[in-house]
Amino acid sequence: MGDAPVLRSIIIPCYNERTRLPATLESVLAYIDEHDVPTEVVVVDDGSTDDTVAWARGREQSDSRVRVEAYSPNRGKGYAVRLGLSSAKGAFCLFMDADGATPVHEADRFWSLLESDCTDIVIGSRRQTGSVVVAGQSALRRVASRAYAAMTSFLVVRGVQDTQCGFKAFTRAAIEALLPRLHVDSAIFDIEMLAVAAKLQQRVCEVAVAWQHDDDSRLTYDLRKSIWIWMELLRLKWTHRIAWPLSVRRVTSPAA
Repeated sequence: MGDAPVLRSIIIPCYNERTRLPATLESVLAYIDEHDVPTEVVVVDDGSTDDTVAWARGREQSDSRVRVEAYSPNRGKGYAVRLGLSSAKGAFCLFMDADGATPVHEADRFWSLLESDCTDIVIGSRRQTGSVVVAGQSALRRVASRAYAAMTSFLVVRGVQDTQCGFKAFTRAAIEALLPRLHVDSAIFDIEMLAVAAKLQQRVCEVAVAWQHDDDSRLTYDLRKSIWIWMELLRLKWTHRIAWPLSVRRVTSPAA
């Protein structure tokens, strides 16, 4: 890529993803090949204990579009995403899960919305009309997910149907405004991101995407986890001085 400006950055946070990252990264590189747009891929390794880093470094050496950010020990997905966004060079940045649960080609609408200045942030949604859930979650995970959404709306931020889909994109201006205000390292970092975006009156567009559940998820749900989430949401509410749940500044996709 040399010194050519990078228009887009695709960030892939990962933790012990040696078995799933290769297929996802190759699909992203194939996607870039199909589009004549300068794009980089930032793989952020969140303290993996397998050989994820070694494999990713190999791809970094063989493909100049790939850049690896790695550290140890594990800090959490929120930390990994922040590091990826802060080190990304693109005018528009998207992060996606290492398991490729939402395929990269879903980003087409995200880029067009950001580039047309319709919105500051685009978030993928598995609950919007038009979404395609290829393989659903178990009944327990669905119940836990809805309980989590209800807690989030009751305590912190409302106006978004799916806060947790790991497929979100931002303008550079939105990133620069958000990053100094974000501190959560854990899996609820998305909630903090949307709460801060609401405080800043950033425009948020929710877009239906295809999504496939992977049973090899890094996130587990049980009573202990539910109590932890409740406490984390209360801590987030206190940290950002949120007396009443904030409402995001929603905008509608022109294609919706």
